[in-house]
Amino acid sequence: GVFSFSFSRRTVSPCLSSRYNSYSSLSKDEEEKEKNRVSLLSPTQKIEELKALDKEIARLNSLRGINTGELYTVRGKMKALARDYGLAFTAIWTGVW
Repeated sequence: GVFSFSFSRRTVSPCLSSRYNSYSSLSKDEEEKEKNRVSLLSPTQKIEELKALDKEIARLNSLRGINTGELYTVRGKMKALARDYGLAFTAIWTGVW
């Protein structure tokens, strides 16, 4: 099916959402199975799973930074700061610092 994603008050049109799905590492069957599995979780279980996933993503981002060498450069640290906290926070932090 075609889904509509909302970010803040904007909605991605269905014609654009297919572009996002084309980069998914999950097949359509795997995606549907995961949606069904997550729909059966309690809110507490969802929060715990999201925390575990966030921890794994942070670990993978660190490994990627080591692999590319960006972890040890000012540019790489700024990219990580922008990725993790957002561009606006990065601009304010840089201005204050």
